[in-house]
Order: sequence, then structure tokens, then C-alpha cells
Amino acid sequence: MTEDEAGEYARAYAEAVAAVIGGDAAESETRVSPAPCENSRGEPAGDGRFYVQGNWQMPLPAAEHPGTLERLREMWEAEGYQIKRFQMFNEVEGVIIAENPSDQVEVIVESTMPPTALAVVVMTPCYQPAQPGQPG
Repeated sequence: MTEDEAGEYARAYAEAVAAVIGGDAAESETRVSPAPCENSRGEPAGDGRFYVQGNWQMPLPAAEHPGTLERLREMWEAEGYQIKRFQMFNEVEGVIIAENPSDQVEVIVESTMPPTALAVVVMTPCYQPAQPGQPG
């Protein structure tokens, strides 16, 4: 997989979240970029492995945060995702962290402070870059 392909893959996850929120992922994207994976010593891996992290700030009124986070949880549970964390910090602010076991992509959706938006983070697993002459 190429870095560009992985970035588009992360964007597809953000688009799915935006559909639940009723927003536009393209308009709320703040950054989608690759980074080197680490080796067992916590140093950048020397074999070219990388992951992609994408960040979005999706505007949403505070009163809609609890219901939206609950809808995301229900959707992801129905799709077989592992819900790693679901917590409401107070009556309007909360977080959900889920991982898709089929591809190990992790999605974090959390109320911003102040709660005027939902911060969305999508992290892919590590990928080995495509070798020249081989499909991604």
C-alpha cells in the first residue's frame, strides 16, 4: 500500500463518521499524514513501514454529542468493531474509541473543549510500502 492509498483509506473512515454526524469530512479535515512505524526499541523502523493518522474537527452542537456518540457505538458494534472505550465525562462531553478487527484501523471520536465539535482521529496499522513493480 502506498502512503497516498493509506491516506485515502483513513479518509473513508472519517467520511463514515461524518455521515453519522451530518457533516462533511473534507471540510473538517485538519491533517492526514504518514509517519514511520517504530521498531521494538521505540525507534523509527528502518524498513519503510509506515502508518497514517488523520485528524478532523467536525462541528456539532454540544447537545448533540451524547446521541451522536451513542449512534457511533451502536453502528460500530453492529459492524463487529471492538469498542475499546465509551465514556461520557459529563452530560454533553464524551469519547468513543473503536477498532475494526478486519483491518486494525482505530477510530477515536471525542468532544472538543469547549464542546463545539467532535474531534475525530483515524489511525491505520503499520503498512509495508509497495515495492517497485508490485501492486500496492
